[in-house]
Amino acid sequence: KERQCAALVRQGYILLGSLADGFPPLAKAVADAGIIDVALEGAAWFPGHLGVVNWSLWGAFTVVHEAGKEAAAKFLRDSDGMGKVASIMTAARAEALDRGQYGQAGRTRKVTDAVGAQRHGEALLYEILKAAVELGPGRAITVARLAKSSGVVEAVRGALIMCYDVEDVRLMGEQILIFLNEEGKIPPRAACE
Repeated sequence: KERQCAALVRQGYILLGSLADGFPPLAKAVADAGIIDVALEGAAWFPGHLGVVNWSLWGAFTVVHEAGKEAAAKFLRDSDGMGKVASIMTAARAEALDRGQYGQAGRTRKVTDAVGAQRHGEALLYEILKAAVELGPGRAITVARLAKSSGVVEAVRGALIMCYDVEDVRLMGEQILIFLNEEGKIPPRAACE
């Protein structure tokens, strides 16, 4: 029953992201209704189902991306969004390691839902940070402090180690750490091989 429920939830997040993709009015309505938090709760409820985790983060990212900076600000104001995303990314990496989908040294064996979870988690964090910059310097500084205290640096560093050979994950992760003034936490390539 759990697998069937997880498959249904996964399909729901795919539908959510697909409907919001390219349709900002719907994305704004979804964001206003608090569905982004629901997507993250689904990922937390099914941590062992990496497909649910991956697609919940993708659906949340798509809604925030399409809805714009106001949705990102609402997401930050109404919840510990960045902390939830960081926790979900960390749990997905641990699950993938337990399953043997990537080695301790971080080289991915294949593109998996675990890699997708890192990709979409970083994309969601990137959107939030980008929106903070658009909302003004004071907001950007506050959001950077919140990100650091929410485990974002550790989650992104873990994603970089796991997915260093996945270019978009590496580039987004590096940009997030640079924005947070944590360039020193970018792992050297040798640490990821």
